[in-house]
Amino acid sequence: MSQNYNTFTDNDPNNVILSDNIEINANLPLNARRKFIQKVYNLLTLQLVITCTSIIISREIRVIHDFYLTDLANILCPLLILFMAIYHCIFRCFYETCNITPYKELYLFMVTSIVSYIVSYITVFSNTNNLLISGVITLFSIGVLSLYAYQTKFSYSIHGSIISILLMIFISYIYLSFFTNLIFQRYIFPLLGSMLFGLFIVYDTHLIISGTHQISFKEDDIILASTTLYFDIINYFLCMLHIVRE
Repeated sequence: MSQNYNTFTDNDPNNVILSDNIEINANLPLNARRKFIQKVYNLLTLQLVITCTSIIISREIRVIHDFYLTDLANILCPLLILFMAIYHCIFRCFYETCNITPYKELYLFMVTSIVSYIVSYITVFSNTNNLLISGVITLFSIGVLSLYAYQTKFSYSIHGSIISILLMIFISYIYLSFFTNLIFQRYIFPLLGSMLFGLFIVYDTHLIISGTHQISFKEDDIILASTTLYFDIINYFLCMLHIVRE
């Protein structure tokens, strides 16, 4: 993620703006930051509840469960992933224009719905015990990583570019794996993925909670902050599911 610093001189020399709608604000009121954090995690909880409900429905309602086993569901999954990737890029590239009602609410609805469908499709092929174990591990990991991000003195917020580079390497390795057939790839992918998305959980949590002296999301980035952390958690869960299943 490219981060180009520009001076922000709106009556306060301590403020600095970054290109990716992230700002350093040394004087952000504590009450405002607390309200922002509460709204982000309330929205994140709603997204996770919707996804969990979708998983339960896909397993308990026979008609929907059978649909996920059809060829149509197989075709829809990669198409929806492609659509979401394009839609997400458009939202980020034109963020200032899209971060208004009703566009940001539409983005939230589309992302949550598509991710819920994809996760439901993937989990249909896993047994209940694996899902429960993966879910418990994910919840425990989120708690530990969030607590660490809250109390740590190490500033992860200035190392976003490094973590983004690691993500690009990970994605490149996945694409290269399509041309190889190594057994250990089944274990390396989810292990590296869980470590990488664990870092992203710490990094994005740090951006959300550290509004007093570190790089942070702006107050009107509630949907962006929630969705970013939502992606991290879902990807971490899927990596855990793959590890447990193998």
